[in-house]
Amino acid sequence: FTFIPENPKAYYHLLLEMCVDHALATRNENDPASGLLSASTRALLIDCGVRWRLTSSWREIILMEVIKERYREGKVPVHFLSDFLNNKFYKDSDVNQWHISEVNMLGDVYGGLNHMILDNVNHDIKDLENVSADYFAPMLEILDKVHQREVYQKLNIDLTPFFDDIKETVVVGAIGRYNVKDAEVQAERYENETVPLTNMALYIVSEHATHKKRFPKPLLGAVDVAAIVVENNLRNFVPLMQNMANMDARKLPMADVFPLYQTCRELVSLFETYAPSSSAHFNISDWFRPYVLKYLDTLDTSIQGWVTAAIKQDQFEEVSVGAGHSSSASDLFAFFYEPLAWVKGLNWPNDYQRATFISKLAKVFCKAVDLYAQYMESMFTSYMPSSVTAVASTETKTLAEQLASFSFRSESDAKKASQFVFTSKMCVLVNNIEAVRQRLDELYRRMDVDEVAQILHDNEPETEEDLDTPHQFEIVFIQGERLLPMDSNEASDPFIIMSHDGKDVFRSKTINANLNPRWNEVYEVTLTKEISYLIRVFDADKLQKDRLCGWQYLRIDPLDYEDYMPHDIWLDLAQIGRLLLRVTMKGERDDVQFFFGRTFRSLKRKEADLSGMIVDAMVPCVQACLTEKVLFSNFRSKTLFPFFGSSVQSAKVTKVSDEDCDNALWPLLDYFEASLPILYDYLTTEGMIMVITKLWKETLVTIESLLMPPLSTAVSDRTPLTEIEMHVVFKIIEFIKLYLNGGDAGDGFPLKALEIPKYKDLLTVRPIYDSTTEELISEYNRALTVPGRGKLGRQQSDYDRRSAPKRPAANSMTPNPETVLRILRMRSEETVEEFLIQAIDTQSKAREARAQSKRDQLAYQRQLMRDQSEN
Repeated sequence: FTFIPENPKAYYHLLLEMCVDHALATRNENDPASGLLSASTRALLIDCGVRWRLTSSWREIILMEVIKERYREGKVPVHFLSDFLNNKFYKDSDVNQWHISEVNMLGDVYGGLNHMILDNVNHDIKDLENVSADYFAPMLEILDKVHQREVYQKLNIDLTPFFDDIKETVVVGAIGRYNVKDAEVQAERYENETVPLTNMALYIVSEHATHKKRFPKPLLGAVDVAAIVVENNLRNFVPLMQNMANMDARKLPMADVFPLYQTCRELVSLFETYAPSSSAHFNISDWFRPYVLKYLDTLDTSIQGWVTAAIKQDQFEEVSVGAGHSSSASDLFAFFYEPLAWVKGLNWPNDYQRATFISKLAKVFCKAVDLYAQYMESMFTSYMPSSVTAVASTETKTLAEQLASFSFRSESDAKKASQFVFTSKMCVLVNNIEAVRQRLDELYRRMDVDEVAQILHDNEPETEEDLDTPHQFEIVFIQGERLLPMDSNEASDPFIIMSHDGKDVFRSKTINANLNPRWNEVYEVTLTKEISYLIRVFDADKLQKDRLCGWQYLRIDPLDYEDYMPHDIWLDLAQIGRLLLRVTMKGERDDVQFFFGRTFRSLKRKEADLSGMIVDAMVPCVQACLTEKVLFSNFRSKTLFPFFGSSVQSAKVTKVSDEDCDNALWPLLDYFEASLPILYDYLTTEGMIMVITKLWKETLVTIESLLMPPLSTAVSDRTPLTEIEMHVVFKIIEFIKLYLNGGDAGDGFPLKALEIPKYKDLLTVRPIYDSTTEELISEYNRALTVPGRGKLGRQQSDYDRRSAPKRPAANSMTPNPETVLRILRMRSEETVEEFLIQAIDTQSKAREARAQSKRDQLAYQRQLMRDQSEN
């Protein structure tokens, strides 16, 4: 007899539970799941199942259900459940032969396991501080096995709601922990608002690191714990930062703000990685930009301190032999590198804003360099004679001690000339300007100025400037050149008067007996539109009315000066002479290249000005040593060349020896020997070349004045030099040239560098010096047709030379038309003066026509630009 209970499945389920519970109670912890039931127990269960007509598949499914329930009740550890599922009791192909109820029952078991595991994950992840991916690994392993079962896959269970529940649990936990931390931070005492913000930012970074370590990969492939925590924390952190951004930047110390910025830089990378689509606006550019600008503004107030500190300890001696410059030239730039490294170290996320920071930094650096150069120039001019500089010396006594006098051998014939003593310190001051210019060039590259300028250009909005905006202009009357001689001594006492609408607005000081005066006087005016000034040069006369030497109009249009750079303008006067003016529209563009360009030009100009001062200090002595009376006295006193002897006029030129030249030039050479070695030893090569080139030119100009009178429309009372005197002059030119070249050793300045245009012009004088009036007129007309000689040589402006197309070089023996006219002044024929007036007037009109053509062309181009902008 076989007993079959009324409900076999229920009885079998109850019997199975009793067997499993007994087995669980008596098993060892490490016993495998496959050996949970003993052989006798399994035999009993099989016998009952067979006798009660229960299929083997149903019996195995109900066993899975019981184990699942025991896991839910906590009686079965997770690794046991995982081990149990490894023993798959069926093949997927067998399922098709099962009864539909058994298939559904197996699906329910797998579905229940899925729900139960996910619920456990959701529950356990609440304790986020104490769990990790390793903790959930066995659960996820079970889920993986369940999800691989074909029966489960046919259920098509949507896991998204489960994942959303787990994410929400993580969010709730993150919020709770964030609020607890925020309360702790706020409860602490702090000096300013940046302290709690920094602490919270560090907490967010720390939380990310912790959770990223615990959960390197998303749970279940869908729940990125670290990302969820970071995004939530950032969302709560953003309002705090926005509050700080709305505060007055002046109230927060910079020392605390930028550590917070660096921490926020880490948060930016987290935000971009985990929350790029978040509704939170995490923009540190907006938050911290006011503080960067505040820092850059404070740098502007540090300029004076930087320059003063750099100069204070400087002894103005070379930092090393041959260096040329002193310590301050390097020390100044040492102040620049820290703020530059600081700005670059920000790694600012907004390229345009970063470019504006670099631009502001460049402005500060360039202002410091300009101030330093002004100090160098001021210190240099304090050592110079007051006649050389525009600023009166403050060391009159010291200067008087530095001036020494020397006498010529022919004391009764030669003047006493002042010899200005140069010092190594003066040379170092000049070298320092060159040194900072070179370092500024290095700084230009280090700051990536070209790249920064391109970023600014590409991003800055176009703005229309109000044409009626007032602009402050500075007009510097620097010097005159080759002015018209008005006095009987072939000189003038020039001064300048500038007027507008018949009213005089400026008058310069008078420079006595000088055709090449240097004023260095400034006139400032405010302009809103184009204006024309009448500039007249007068010869001052105490007994008679001042006479007009020359005039010209100066046109100033603000549109021509929008670069805010100084413009050197050579203004050709009517008929003869020209003026050098420096016109600047004050102001600046917010442009990094503008700041560097302005400072570069300023430094180059100061180098040229200081080298010019050196030469200007030497010129009086050079002129005193190269007068006709001094040079020719040694030759005229010799019986070999009786100056007043009638035989001299017909005599052949006799050889002039080097000893004769040395006797004539010994005062000048002594002065050179006293001055040039100091300059040569301490000035840089570039600075020395600049000085020697200018000195050589001034020497040639002085010698040229011995050969012929200055250019004028009137016939001169001067008589030409004799053939012997001519020979002496050109022998002296070559002698001085050889001296500057280094003598026989030739280790001085290269001959090629000394063969400047003025030297070549003088060489053309000798062949035509004794020509007749007709020959000179013919030579003048021929010179006008030679390429490169068609204008009066010194009348061509720098702008003319830069902008004119390249033309074939003039024949080396073709004289300058101006030279021919100057020689012609020493001819007494009646037709000479008429020809001079006509020639000079023709050249003056031609120059004015060329100038007017350029003005018309510029106006046409400007009108085209206006039309294009309007369209």
